[in-house]
Amino acid sequence: MPLKIEMNILVDIVSPKMNLSPISRESMRSLKAKKDEANRIKSVNEIITMIYRSVVSYAESRDITSFEWSITDHCKRTNGYCHPNPSHHGYEHYIFIISNTQSIIQGLESLFPGCSVDYKMMARSPDGKIYDVSNMDEGAKAFIGVGQIQGYIVIDWS
Repeated sequence: MPLKIEMNILVDIVSPKMNLSPISRESMRSLKAKKDEANRIKSVNEIITMIYRSVVSYAESRDITSFEWSITDHCKRTNGYCHPNPSHHGYEHYIFIISNTQSIIQGLESLFPGCSVDYKMMARSPDGKIYDVSNMDEGAKAFIGVGQIQGYIVIDWS
């Protein structure tokens, strides 16, 4: 016996009160990709907002004209631990930031016009100063120690 649906039930299901609208097969196929991209953009914007607030607070309280935002330190604060090694906890967050660095930099460049915004590999010396090692020879970096070298987003307004 075929299933008989009363017309008034169908009208109730597709009523405007429920905000239901038809979705084509083509649209259904791209829903996950659109949702993933919306989530990516939301996460990138949250990171940009966090960096922006940190930079402005830093500039208001110091005479120094540059700010270094450590990706690893951010991951540690967010996840408890972060490392560029797949076997460590927090790896996914680290990889998300690294793979979206260009989007983050573009967002920051629009918020800090005229400033230099770059991604740099930097190392902290025993005296606490941070040095750019991005252009250093790989052999020389070995003497610094891999654990000492971290990725930073650097904003410079000098």
